[in-house]
Amino acid sequence: MMAGGVEGKKRADINILLAGDPSMAKSVLLVEADKITHKSMYTSGRGASAAGLTIGMIKTSDGRMLAMAGVLPLMSGGIAYIDEFDKMNKDDRSAIHPAMEQQKVTIAKAGTTLTLPAKTSILAASNPKFGRFDSSQTLTDNIDIPPPLLSRFDLIWVIKDEINIAEDLAKANHVLDTFENNNKK
Repeated sequence: MMAGGVEGKKRADINILLAGDPSMAKSVLLVEADKITHKSMYTSGRGASAAGLTIGMIKTSDGRMLAMAGVLPLMSGGIAYIDEFDKMNKDDRSAIHPAMEQQKVTIAKAGTTLTLPAKTSILAASNPKFGRFDSSQTLTDNIDIPPPLLSRFDLIWVIKDEINIAEDLAKANHVLDTFENNNKK
């Protein structure tokens, strides 16, 4: 993602969706990746709006309207980490279609028409719509993302929590030991 693809007629940015069961560290992965990448921004889909992701209009104190770039144009040439992608309002989520396909976003409001580049890779995380992945269902039946938007992702990585009591207990003990050791310092 950080290197991107080859510039040409097709978009060069890579979009990845982490679709998985809850508590599989998808959010942690996004937050930590944001810390180590040069040009990136983390946002949660739960509170994201079309304007915040693409272009919004703000009113100045003197009454003028100004266009303000959102996450995708601001991170053009970088990566946008979008957590809780499935929790986004459907209209707001559909506003990122042009950025993912055409690498640009456009607004036409308040007498202003503006197009900004949005050559931004997206690493998004999503949970299954019914709580856990159901292996007897298709991917599109498991996640609440419409197929046209889902097709904009170059890689969809399904992360399933395979229940294993011994392994789960070992992981829980490791977390508790880490917490206990950090509190002793």
